[in-house]
Amino acid sequence: MVPSRPVAVTGVLAGAGLVLLAAGRTWASQRVTGVPGAEVVTRDGRAAAPVVTAAALVAAAGALALVLAGRVARRAVAVALLLAGLTVAAATIPVLADPGAAVAPAVAAATGQAGPGTGAAVAGGARSGAWPWAALAGAAVIGAGAGLTLLRGGSWGTGSRRFDPTDPTGGPGAAPGGGAGGGPDTWDALSRGEDPTA
Repeated sequence: MVPSRPVAVTGVLAGAGLVLLAAGRTWASQRVTGVPGAEVVTRDGRAAAPVVTAAALVAAAGALALVLAGRVARRAVAVALLLAGLTVAAATIPVLADPGAAVAPAVAAATGQAGPGTGAAVAGGARSGAWPWAALAGAAVIGAGAGLTLLRGGSWGTGSRRFDPTDPTGGPGAAPGGGAGGGPDTWDALSRGEDPTA
């Protein structure tokens, strides 16, 4: 059975990475007319939904915190991760629902027109690409990692104890005789890709 802590940490990191990748790509586009050198105006996720990048960075930091957090802190981190995922979703859905509003500031900057007059400079309706959907997928993965942490996090060991020099046992998995660095069995488990604290 795969330990749940590595699954949660890896999942949240992957979700945050996907959101960050998507945020740098085109989220909405609009064909324009009468603009020299420009046929299509685009807007990326960082401009269309700036909070998405911040939420993804919070999720990435939370994933790293899960590695060493104790039980109480772990639940608080899981709640923060859940909120980060919901924030990404809440900022992304309006772009998918109305890509025209998302790209409107870029169209106004390119055409020099804003408001009702902008219609004379656009051709067809605005479109959203695949990247907002990718951000939503990343938000779902972050949320799943948060849910797994809330459900199973109470059974995880505290990884930080092994690094505590005041802990005479060297933390969970330490070799008989103590030491802050853990025993040979601990390092063997880590080299096999196993989590000795789970």
